[in-house]
Amino acid sequence: MATMKPKVVTHIIYTMAFLDMFAVSMFIPLLPQMARRQGLSPALIGLFGSVYGGLQLFSSPTVGSWSDSSGKSYVLMVTLVLTAAGYYVLACSMTVVFILIGRILPGLFKHTQSLLKSYVADAVPKEDHLKVYGRLLSLGNVGFIVGPLVGGFIVDSSLGYQTAVFLGGCIFILNAVVARMFLPEHIVVEPNDPKIPNKNNGAKKTSAFKNPLTVLSSIRRMPWGNLWGVFLIKLLLSSSCLMFRENASLLFDIKFHTTAKSVGFIISFANFISSVTGFYVDKVAAIYKGNDSKLLMHLTIVHIVSVIGATLVPELWMYVVFLVPYKLCQALARVCVINLVVHHGSDHETGALMGMSQSLVSIPRIIVPTLCGLLQVVDITIPGIVAGLLGVSCIYILFTDPIESRKLTSDLSSEKKSN
Repeated sequence: MATMKPKVVTHIIYTMAFLDMFAVSMFIPLLPQMARRQGLSPALIGLFGSVYGGLQLFSSPTVGSWSDSSGKSYVLMVTLVLTAAGYYVLACSMTVVFILIGRILPGLFKHTQSLLKSYVADAVPKEDHLKVYGRLLSLGNVGFIVGPLVGGFIVDSSLGYQTAVFLGGCIFILNAVVARMFLPEHIVVEPNDPKIPNKNNGAKKTSAFKNPLTVLSSIRRMPWGNLWGVFLIKLLLSSSCLMFRENASLLFDIKFHTTAKSVGFIISFANFISSVTGFYVDKVAAIYKGNDSKLLMHLTIVHIVSVIGATLVPELWMYVVFLVPYKLCQALARVCVINLVVHHGSDHETGALMGMSQSLVSIPRIIVPTLCGLLQVVDITIPGIVAGLLGVSCIYILFTDPIESRKLTSDLSSEKKSN
Protein backbone atom coordinates (compact mmCIF):
# COMPACT_ATOMS: atom_id res chain seq x y z
CA MET A 1 0.00 0.00 0.00
CA ALA A 2 1.36 3.43 -1.00
CA THR A 3 2.20 5.85 1.78
CA MET A 4 -0.71 8.21 2.45
CA LYS A 5 -0.59 11.65 3.97
CA PRO A 6 -1.73 11.74 7.63
CA LYS A 7 -4.40 14.32 6.75
CA VAL A 8 -5.90 11.97 4.16
CA VAL A 9 -5.90 9.09 6.66
CA THR A 10 -7.73 11.17 9.29
CA HIS A 11 -10.37 12.19 6.74
CA ILE A 12 -10.88 8.53 5.85
CA ILE A 13 -11.34 7.76 9.57
CA TYR A 14 -13.87 10.61 9.88
CA THR A 15 -15.81 9.26 6.89
CA MET A 16 -15.88 5.75 8.30
CA ALA A 17 -17.11 7.01 11.70
CA PHE A 18 -19.92 8.94 10.01
CA LEU A 19 -20.96 6.02 7.79
CA ASP A 20 -20.89 3.59 10.73
CA MET A 21 -23.31 5.62 12.85
CA PHE A 22 -25.39 6.63 9.82
CA ALA A 23 -25.90 3.00 8.77
CA VAL A 24 -26.85 1.75 12.24
CA SER A 25 -29.21 4.64 13.03
CA MET A 26 -31.17 4.00 9.83
CA PHE A 27 -32.79 0.89 11.29
CA ILE A 28 -31.73 0.00 14.87
CA PRO A 29 -33.92 2.71 16.57
CA LEU A 30 -36.91 1.29 14.68
CA LEU A 31 -36.17 -2.37 15.52
CA PRO A 32 -38.34 -2.55 18.71
CA GLN A 33 -41.28 -0.99 16.86
CA MET A 34 -40.92 -3.36 13.90
CA ALA A 35 -40.58 -6.36 16.23
CA ARG A 36 -43.77 -5.39 18.08
CA ARG A 37 -45.61 -5.26 14.75
CA GLN A 38 -44.57 -8.88 14.21
CA GLY A 39 -46.25 -9.82 17.51
CA LEU A 40 -43.14 -10.15 19.67
CA SER A 41 -43.59 -9.40 23.38
CA PRO A 42 -41.88 -6.41 25.06
CA ALA A 43 -39.95 -8.84 27.28
CA LEU A 44 -38.51 -10.67 24.27
CA ILE A 45 -37.63 -7.39 22.56
CA GLY A 46 -35.86 -6.28 25.72
CA LEU A 47 -33.98 -9.58 25.78
CA PHE A 48 -32.56 -8.85 22.31
CA GLY A 49 -31.15 -5.58 23.62
CA SER A 50 -29.67 -7.28 26.67
CA VAL A 51 -28.03 -9.96 24.50
CA TYR A 52 -26.34 -7.27 22.42
CA GLY A 53 -25.16 -5.29 25.47
CA GLY A 54 -23.91 -8.40 27.27
CA LEU A 55 -21.92 -9.60 24.27
CA GLN A 56 -20.40 -6.14 23.78
CA LEU A 57 -19.29 -6.16 27.40
CA PHE A 58 -17.07 -9.22 26.89
CA SER A 59 -16.17 -8.94 23.21
CA SER A 60 -14.85 -5.36 23.23
CA PRO A 61 -11.52 -6.05 25.01
CA THR A 62 -11.10 -9.34 23.11
CA VAL A 63 -11.48 -7.72 19.69
CA GLY A 64 -9.33 -4.80 20.80
CA SER A 65 -6.52 -7.10 21.92
CA TRP A 66 -6.83 -9.05 18.67
CA SER A 67 -6.35 -5.80 16.71
CA ASP A 68 -3.15 -5.04 18.65
CA SER A 69 -1.47 -8.13 17.24
CA SER A 70 -3.17 -8.62 13.86
CA GLY A 71 -3.50 -4.97 12.86
CA LYS A 72 -6.31 -2.42 13.15
CA SER A 73 -7.26 -2.18 9.46
CA TYR A 74 -7.33 -5.98 9.07
CA VAL A 75 -9.50 -6.50 12.17
CA LEU A 76 -11.71 -3.58 11.12
CA MET A 77 -12.31 -5.26 7.77
CA VAL A 78 -13.13 -8.66 9.32
CA THR A 79 -15.44 -7.28 12.03
CA LEU A 80 -17.25 -4.98 9.57
CA VAL A 81 -17.91 -7.90 7.21
CA LEU A 82 -19.18 -10.13 10.05
CA THR A 83 -21.37 -7.33 11.39
CA ALA A 84 -22.79 -6.79 7.89
CA ALA A 85 -23.55 -10.52 7.74
CA GLY A 86 -25.63 -10.15 10.90
CA TYR A 87 -27.57 -7.27 9.39
CA TYR A 88 -28.15 -9.20 6.16
CA VAL A 89 -29.66 -12.00 8.24
CA LEU A 90 -31.91 -9.44 9.97
CA ALA A 91 -32.93 -8.09 6.55
CA CYS A 92 -34.14 -11.55 5.51
CA SER A 93 -36.85 -11.99 8.13
CA MET A 94 -38.23 -10.53 11.38
CA THR A 95 -38.72 -13.90 13.08
CA VAL A 96 -37.23 -14.53 16.53
CA VAL A 97 -34.31 -16.65 15.27
CA PHE A 98 -33.31 -14.18 12.57
CA ILE A 99 -33.54 -11.19 14.92
CA LEU A 100 -31.46 -13.04 17.51
CA ILE A 101 -28.74 -13.85 14.96
CA GLY A 102 -28.96 -10.27 13.73
CA ARG A 103 -28.13 -9.04 17.24
CA ILE A 104 -25.58 -11.72 18.22
CA LEU A 105 -23.18 -11.08 15.32
CA PRO A 106 -23.09 -7.29 15.85
CA GLY A 107 -22.85 -7.87 19.59
CA LEU A 108 -19.69 -9.89 19.01
CA PHE A 109 -18.11 -7.86 16.21
CA LYS A 110 -19.51 -4.34 15.94
CA HIS A 111 -16.63 -2.34 17.41
CA THR A 112 -16.02 0.17 14.64
CA GLN A 113 -15.88 3.25 16.84
CA SER A 114 -13.48 1.79 19.44
CA LEU A 115 -11.23 0.30 16.72
CA LEU A 116 -11.10 3.66 14.94
CA LYS A 117 -10.14 5.36 18.22
CA SER A 118 -7.34 2.84 18.80
CA TYR A 119 -6.19 3.33 15.20
CA VAL A 120 -5.98 7.08 15.87
CA ALA A 121 -3.86 6.37 18.98
CA ASP A 122 -1.37 4.44 16.81
CA ALA A 123 -1.37 6.52 13.62
CA VAL A 124 -1.88 10.13 14.75
CA PRO A 125 0.69 12.18 16.71
CA LYS A 126 -0.21 12.58 20.40
CA GLU A 127 -0.49 16.36 20.14
CA ASP A 128 -3.34 15.90 17.61
CA HIS A 129 -5.27 13.24 19.54
CA LEU A 130 -7.81 15.59 21.15
CA LYS A 131 -8.57 17.29 17.85
CA VAL A 132 -9.06 14.01 15.97
CA TYR A 133 -11.05 12.33 18.77
CA GLY A 134 -13.34 15.35 19.03
CA ARG A 135 -14.11 15.40 15.33
CA LEU A 136 -14.46 11.63 15.24
CA LEU A 137 -17.18 11.74 17.88
CA SER A 138 -18.83 14.79 16.30
CA LEU A 139 -19.13 13.20 12.87
CA GLY A 140 -20.48 10.04 14.50
CA ASN A 141 -23.16 12.22 16.13
CA VAL A 142 -23.96 13.80 12.77
CA GLY A 143 -24.42 10.32 11.33
CA PHE A 144 -26.81 9.47 14.16
CA ILE A 145 -28.81 12.64 13.42
CA VAL A 146 -29.09 12.05 9.67
CA GLY A 147 -29.54 8.26 9.76
CA PRO A 148 -32.98 8.14 11.43
CA LEU A 149 -34.32 10.70 8.94
CA VAL A 150 -33.18 8.61 5.96
CA GLY A 151 -34.26 5.37 7.61
CA GLY A 152 -37.69 6.74 8.45
CA PHE A 153 -38.19 7.84 4.84
CA ILE A 154 -37.20 4.39 3.53
CA VAL A 155 -39.40 2.52 6.02
CA ASP A 156 -42.45 4.70 5.35
CA SER A 157 -42.03 4.28 1.60
CA SER A 158 -42.85 1.16 -0.38
CA LEU A 159 -39.29 -0.11 0.20
CA GLY A 160 -39.93 -1.07 3.85
CA TYR A 161 -37.82 -1.85 6.92
CA GLN A 162 -35.92 -4.79 5.43
CA THR A 163 -34.57 -2.51 2.68
CA ALA A 164 -33.21 -0.07 5.28
CA VAL A 165 -31.46 -2.94 7.09
CA PHE A 166 -30.02 -4.29 3.84
CA LEU A 167 -28.67 -0.85 2.85
CA GLY A 168 -27.12 -0.55 6.31
CA GLY A 169 -25.32 -3.86 5.77
CA CYS A 170 -24.07 -2.62 2.38
CA ILE A 171 -22.61 0.49 4.02
CA PHE A 172 -20.73 -1.76 6.46
CA ILE A 173 -19.29 -3.71 3.51
CA LEU A 174 -18.25 -0.39 1.94
CA ASN A 175 -16.51 0.58 5.19
CA ALA A 176 -14.74 -2.80 5.23
CA VAL A 177 -13.38 -2.21 1.72
CA VAL A 178 -12.25 1.30 2.66
CA ALA A 179 -10.52 0.01 5.81
CA ARG A 180 -8.55 -2.63 3.98
CA MET A 181 -7.66 -0.58 0.89
CA PHE A 182 -7.03 2.90 2.27
CA LEU A 183 -6.01 2.61 5.93
CA PRO A 184 -2.27 1.85 6.27
CA GLU A 185 -1.58 -0.90 8.79
CA HIS A 186 -0.08 0.15 12.11
CA ILE A 187 1.15 -2.55 14.48
CA VAL A 188 3.07 -1.07 17.39
CA VAL A 189 5.67 -3.50 18.72
CA GLU A 190 6.62 -3.63 22.37
CA PRO A 191 10.37 -2.84 22.21
CA ASN A 192 11.40 -4.95 25.21
CA ASP A 193 9.52 -8.09 24.20
CA PRO A 194 12.14 -10.69 23.14
CA LYS A 195 9.49 -12.85 21.52
CA ILE A 196 8.69 -10.21 18.90
CA PRO A 197 11.34 -9.68 16.21
CA ASN A 198 11.95 -5.99 15.54
CA LYS A 199 12.08 -6.09 11.76
CA ASN A 200 10.49 -4.29 8.85
CA ASN A 201 9.96 -1.03 10.73
CA GLY A 202 8.27 -2.77 13.64
CA ALA A 203 5.77 -4.81 11.66
CA LYS A 204 5.37 -8.41 12.68
CA LYS A 205 3.58 -11.38 11.26
CA THR A 206 0.82 -12.73 13.44
CA SER A 207 -1.86 -15.29 13.16
CA ALA A 208 -5.32 -14.11 12.17
CA PHE A 209 -6.85 -15.22 15.46
CA LYS A 210 -5.42 -15.02 18.95
CA ASN A 211 -5.56 -17.71 21.57
CA PRO A 212 -8.09 -16.64 24.24
CA LEU A 213 -5.43 -17.13 26.91
CA THR A 214 -3.17 -14.72 25.01
CA VAL A 215 -5.97 -12.15 24.97
CA LEU A 216 -6.45 -12.47 28.74
CA SER A 217 -2.70 -12.20 29.22
CA SER A 218 -2.51 -8.96 27.21
CA ILE A 219 -5.36 -7.48 29.25
CA ARG A 220 -3.64 -8.53 32.47
CA ARG A 221 -0.41 -6.86 31.30
CA MET A 222 -2.06 -3.47 30.96
CA PRO A 223 -0.72 -0.90 33.48
CA TRP A 224 -3.72 -1.09 35.82
CA GLY A 225 -1.95 1.01 38.44
CA ASN A 226 -2.11 3.94 36.01
CA LEU A 227 -5.54 3.13 34.60
CA TRP A 228 -7.86 2.26 37.49
CA GLY A 229 -8.63 5.90 38.29
CA VAL A 230 -9.50 7.04 34.76
CA PHE A 231 -11.44 3.81 34.08
CA LEU A 232 -13.50 4.33 37.23
CA ILE A 233 -14.13 7.95 36.26
CA LYS A 234 -15.34 6.80 32.83
CA LEU A 235 -17.66 4.24 34.42
CA LEU A 236 -19.15 6.77 36.85
CA LEU A 237 -19.52 9.56 34.27
CA SER A 238 -21.17 7.15 31.82
CA SER A 239 -23.56 6.03 34.56
CA SER A 240 -24.34 9.64 35.46
CA CYS A 241 -25.09 10.63 31.85
CA LEU A 242 -27.22 7.53 31.24
CA MET A 243 -29.13 8.06 34.49
CA PHE A 244 -29.92 11.65 33.49
CA ARG A 245 -30.96 10.60 29.97
CA GLU A 246 -33.17 7.74 31.19
CA ASN A 247 -34.94 10.11 33.58
CA ALA A 248 -35.50 12.79 30.93
CA SER A 249 -38.43 11.04 29.23
CA LEU A 250 -40.41 10.89 32.48
CA LEU A 251 -39.60 14.53 33.28
CA PHE A 252 -40.87 15.55 29.85
CA ASP A 253 -44.10 13.61 30.33
CA ILE A 254 -45.02 14.08 34.00
CA LYS A 255 -43.34 17.33 35.03
CA PHE A 256 -43.29 19.43 31.86
CA HIS A 257 -46.21 17.81 29.94
CA THR A 258 -44.19 18.07 26.73
CA THR A 259 -45.52 17.07 23.29
CA ALA A 260 -43.69 14.50 21.17
CA LYS A 261 -42.83 17.24 18.68
CA SER A 262 -41.20 19.35 21.40
CA VAL A 263 -39.26 16.38 22.75
CA GLY A 264 -37.95 15.62 19.26
CA PHE A 265 -36.85 19.22 18.84
CA ILE A 266 -35.05 19.23 22.21
CA ILE A 267 -33.24 15.95 21.44
CA SER A 268 -32.15 17.21 18.00
CA PHE A 269 -30.99 20.50 19.55
CA ALA A 270 -28.96 18.62 22.18
CA ASN A 271 -27.32 16.38 19.57
CA PHE A 272 -26.50 19.43 17.47
CA ILE A 273 -24.68 21.02 20.43
CA SER A 274 -22.63 17.84 20.97
CA SER A 275 -21.73 17.64 17.30
CA VAL A 276 -20.54 21.24 17.10
CA THR A 277 -18.64 21.07 20.40
CA GLY A 278 -16.49 18.17 19.21
CA PHE A 279 -14.86 20.36 16.57
CA TYR A 280 -13.51 22.72 19.24
CA VAL A 281 -12.14 20.25 21.80
CA ASP A 282 -8.52 20.99 20.91
CA LYS A 283 -9.07 24.75 21.30
CA VAL A 284 -10.62 24.30 24.75
CA ALA A 285 -7.81 21.91 25.77
CA ALA A 286 -5.21 24.47 24.64
CA ILE A 287 -6.44 26.80 27.38
CA TYR A 288 -5.43 24.17 29.95
CA LYS A 289 -1.99 23.63 28.36
CA GLY A 290 -2.26 19.84 28.24
CA ASN A 291 -3.57 19.36 31.79
CA ASP A 292 -6.47 17.04 30.93
CA SER A 293 -7.09 16.24 34.61
CA LYS A 294 -7.77 19.88 35.46
CA LEU A 295 -10.01 20.23 32.40
CA LEU A 296 -11.94 17.10 33.37
CA MET A 297 -12.41 18.37 36.93
CA HIS A 298 -13.91 21.67 35.72
CA LEU A 299 -16.11 19.87 33.21
CA THR A 300 -17.37 17.51 35.92
CA ILE A 301 -18.27 20.43 38.21
CA VAL A 302 -20.36 22.02 35.44
CA HIS A 303 -21.86 18.59 34.71
CA ILE A 304 -22.99 18.21 38.34
CA VAL A 305 -24.61 21.65 38.43
CA SER A 306 -26.29 21.07 35.07
CA VAL A 307 -27.88 17.67 35.78
CA ILE A 308 -29.15 18.66 39.23
CA GLY A 309 -30.36 22.03 37.96
CA ALA A 310 -32.17 20.52 34.96
CA THR A 311 -33.82 17.97 37.24
CA LEU A 312 -35.12 20.46 39.82
CA VAL A 313 -36.26 23.38 37.63
CA PRO A 314 -40.05 23.94 37.38
CA GLU A 315 -40.21 25.10 33.72
CA LEU A 316 -39.20 23.49 30.43
CA TRP A 317 -37.28 26.53 29.17
CA MET A 318 -35.14 26.38 32.32
CA TYR A 319 -34.45 22.71 31.60
CA VAL A 320 -33.23 23.62 28.11
CA VAL A 321 -30.97 26.35 29.59
CA PHE A 322 -29.26 23.77 31.84
CA LEU A 323 -29.18 21.27 28.97
CA VAL A 324 -26.79 23.47 26.96
CA PRO A 325 -23.81 23.36 29.40
CA TYR A 326 -24.60 19.69 30.10
CA LYS A 327 -24.21 18.71 26.43
CA LEU A 328 -21.13 20.93 26.04
CA CYS A 329 -19.43 19.26 29.01
CA GLN A 330 -20.54 15.76 27.99
CA ALA A 331 -18.95 16.10 24.55
CA LEU A 332 -15.73 17.60 25.93
CA ALA A 333 -15.47 15.10 28.80
CA ARG A 334 -15.87 12.08 26.51
CA VAL A 335 -12.90 13.16 24.43
CA CYS A 336 -10.90 14.14 27.51
CA VAL A 337 -11.39 10.70 29.11
CA ILE A 338 -10.43 8.90 25.88
CA ASN A 339 -7.24 10.95 25.75
CA LEU A 340 -6.42 10.15 29.38
CA VAL A 341 -6.96 6.41 28.78
CA VAL A 342 -4.60 6.42 25.79
CA HIS A 343 -1.90 8.43 27.55
CA HIS A 344 -2.07 6.35 30.75
CA GLY A 345 -1.86 3.05 28.88
CA SER A 346 0.86 1.44 26.80
CA ASP A 347 1.40 2.28 23.13
CA HIS A 348 1.43 -1.36 22.00
CA GLU A 349 -1.99 -2.24 23.49
CA THR A 350 -4.25 0.61 22.33
CA GLY A 351 -6.82 -1.82 20.97
CA ALA A 352 -7.18 -3.58 24.32
CA LEU A 353 -7.36 -0.17 26.04
CA MET A 354 -10.19 1.07 23.82
CA GLY A 355 -11.95 -2.29 24.08
CA MET A 356 -11.80 -2.28 27.87
CA SER A 357 -12.97 1.34 27.88
CA GLN A 358 -15.94 0.41 25.69
CA SER A 359 -16.80 -2.49 28.00
CA LEU A 360 -17.08 -0.05 30.90
CA VAL A 361 -19.76 1.83 28.95
CA SER A 362 -21.71 -1.42 28.51
CA ILE A 363 -22.02 -1.97 32.28
CA PRO A 364 -24.26 1.09 32.93
CA ARG A 365 -26.42 0.15 29.94
CA ILE A 366 -27.28 -3.09 31.73
CA ILE A 367 -27.73 -1.71 35.26
CA VAL A 368 -28.82 1.93 35.05
CA PRO A 369 -32.23 1.58 33.28
CA THR A 370 -33.51 -0.77 36.00
CA LEU A 371 -32.01 1.32 38.82
CA CYS A 372 -33.47 4.50 37.34
CA GLY A 373 -36.92 2.92 37.15
CA LEU A 374 -36.75 1.88 40.82
CA LEU A 375 -35.71 5.40 41.87
CA GLN A 376 -38.51 6.97 39.80
CA VAL A 377 -41.04 4.99 41.80
CA VAL A 378 -39.98 7.01 44.85
CA ASP A 379 -39.68 10.39 43.09
CA ILE A 380 -38.83 11.50 39.54
CA THR A 381 -36.18 13.96 40.78
CA ILE A 382 -34.10 11.32 42.60
CA PRO A 383 -32.37 9.87 39.47
CA GLY A 384 -31.13 13.36 38.54
CA ILE A 385 -29.76 13.92 42.04
CA VAL A 386 -28.07 10.50 41.96
CA ALA A 387 -26.55 11.44 38.58
CA GLY A 388 -25.09 14.55 40.22
CA LEU A 389 -23.69 12.52 43.12
CA LEU A 390 -21.99 10.18 40.66
CA GLY A 391 -20.28 13.27 39.25
CA VAL A 392 -19.16 14.25 42.76
CA SER A 393 -17.55 10.82 43.16
CA CYS A 394 -15.55 11.48 39.95
CA ILE A 395 -14.05 14.62 41.49
CA TYR A 396 -13.17 12.62 44.60
CA ILE A 397 -11.32 10.08 42.45
CA LEU A 398 -9.46 12.86 40.62
CA PHE A 399 -8.07 14.02 43.96
CA THR A 400 -7.36 10.54 45.37
CA ASP A 401 -5.88 8.80 42.32
CA PRO A 402 -2.07 9.19 42.66
CA ILE A 403 -1.48 10.21 39.03
CA GLU A 404 -4.42 12.59 38.60
CA SER A 405 -4.04 14.21 42.03
CA ARG A 406 -0.35 14.85 41.31
CA LYS A 407 -1.30 16.73 38.14
CA LEU A 408 -3.92 18.80 39.94
CA THR A 409 -1.79 19.67 42.97
CA SER A 410 1.24 20.55 40.84
CA ASP A 411 -0.91 22.83 38.73
CA LEU A 412 -2.39 24.51 41.80
CA SER A 413 1.11 25.03 43.22
CA SER A 414 2.33 26.66 40.01
CA GLU A 415 -0.68 28.99 40.03
CA LYS A 416 0.08 30.08 43.62
CA LYS A 417 3.71 30.78 42.73
CA SER A 418 2.70 32.86 39.71
CA ASN A 419 0.36 34.91 41.90
